[in-house]
Amino acid sequence: MKLKKTIPILLVIFALLTLASCGSPGSSKGSTDSTKPTVAGVHMTSKLNNDGTAADTVDSYLATLGKFIVTGQVKNAPQTKISFVWKYNGASFITTELITGDTMPKYISNSVDNYGKAGNYSVEVYLVEDNTQPVTFANFTIKLNPLQRSIFLYK
Repeated sequence: MKLKKTIPILLVIFALLTLASCGSPGSSKGSTDSTKPTVAGVHMTSKLNNDGTAADTVDSYLATLGKFIVTGQVKNAPQTKISFVWKYNGASFITTELITGDTMPKYISNSVDNYGKAGNYSVEVYLVEDNTQPVTFANFTIKLNPLQRSIFLYK
């Protein structure tokens, strides 16, 4: 009699354990999405803190600022090459690359010199293993201050 009651209970426990080991729909268990390399939080900054994080977030620069700096955070991409395509008014003007370290998540940054040309700029960020589409981008503008504007008008 006890054996007849024990077998159904064991079968229910076995079924529950089997379902639990498969993971529930929408969970990251068994999914590769949670380990896919990502770049997040990409934005422009005027300077970096000592720990590599952005000191601020900007969407425009004066033409007198020395460098354009883009920063973000990489996850699940140890020793991965990241490419930055810098554009001025839609046309690429320089491409730079870096390789992430082993520590994840990792703050990344990249900079290029500011030559003082007013206009619309952007930087596209690519994970080089999948270099077909940018994983993210940041847009910014260069504005001339009134003194520079008057200099250019009189040249």
